[in-house]
Amino acid sequence: MSTSISIKELKELDPSSYQIVDIRDAVEISHGAIPGALAMKTEEIETSDAIDRTKKMIICCSRGRFSVAAAEEAGQEKEVHSCTEK
Repeated sequence: MSTSISIKELKELDPSSYQIVDIRDAVEISHGAIPGALAMKTEEIETSDAIDRTKKMIICCSRGRFSVAAAEEAGQEKEVHSCTEK
């Protein structure tokens, strides 16, 4: 299952219930890292041992377009959201 979640909705969730995966590149992250987020390439999500598969996965990118695609791909097995500014 893949859906979008706004920053406002994310702030309303219990922080222990989700894990943020930041798929931006190193240059974009250098302009503002997301505290506690795992930084990785989209293609690493499926096989990464760093992801806690018991939690909701929130995928973030710089504009939302790439996180939506990544969430759709990863969401076949679990609840995955792409984070949007709306």
